[in-house]
Amino acid sequence: IYENKVIIYCLMIFVLLFSIVPNLGEEMEIRFIDVGQGDSILIKVKGKDFLIDTGGSLFENFDVGESILVPYLMKEGIFSLDGVFITHFHEDHANSLPYLLENIGVKRIFIGYEREESKLYSNIIKSANIHNVPIYLMKSGDTLNLGKGVYIKVLNPSDEIISKYGDNENNLSMVLLLNSYNYKTLFAGDIEGEIERNLVEKCEKIHFLKVPHHGSNTSSSEELLNSFSPNYAFISVGNNNFGHPNEDVLNRFEERKIKVFRTDESGMISLCIKPNQYYINTFIADKYSIGDLI
Repeated sequence: IYENKVIIYCLMIFVLLFSIVPNLGEEMEIRFIDVGQGDSILIKVKGKDFLIDTGGSLFENFDVGESILVPYLMKEGIFSLDGVFITHFHEDHANSLPYLLENIGVKRIFIGYEREESKLYSNIIKSANIHNVPIYLMKSGDTLNLGKGVYIKVLNPSDEIISKYGDNENNLSMVLLLNSYNYKTLFAGDIEGEIERNLVEKCEKIHFLKVPHHGSNTSSSEELLNSFSPNYAFISVGNNNFGHPNEDVLNRFEERKIKVFRTDESGMISLCIKPNQYYINTFIADKYSIGDLI
């Protein structure tokens, strides 16, 4: 009888271990890097590293890539990126890419549209060619697998949007929906109200929102928030003269009890996602949240 009990206990432990082990490596991290007034988001998953935007100062006397982004990546032991997504060709989102290409290995660049008349776009293409980095054009409906249970779907722009809003680069922003272990994160670039309304047609519940356009008054409409209904919102913003984030926008989040994290208040914000749980940690403020099971 004793031997039978030992065998049963061993079998129970064996089954328990095998139910836990497959989930040990199931983890990804999204880091909203504090690059001042701009966007740069690091995604770490399955031993791979991806970047959404690179930040970049609007002023020539300060280089975000040289002073913040590249030193941070090197400090983290990241000397190669599996991919860089550029949402659109504005300085505060893409100006640091050429410097990044000079100092960090980049395997691929993903863009949503071409802009030959843009000096920044031309510099990026030239730099990518010099460093033999292929550039891939991604449009609405395209998907990219980052690992088992993790993939990105492009929601914007489409050819129709590019044709209609070609003079407004904010609205051409590449919008990405990241599905990680059934948690969904929407990265909305700098889109404005017109594209938000277009996205509502593709509506689905999300858990996390990278707030469009740094919380500008042209973004985060009631339609967007009501339709996607995020639990948490992340604003990449620094000292600026644009009034970002807008007070009315912040009120819309507060009215819906959507918790807002801001890089200008908290420094870098880290969102760690596991199959049934998530964690949010901030660099400056001592805030720490544990998500409920799905």
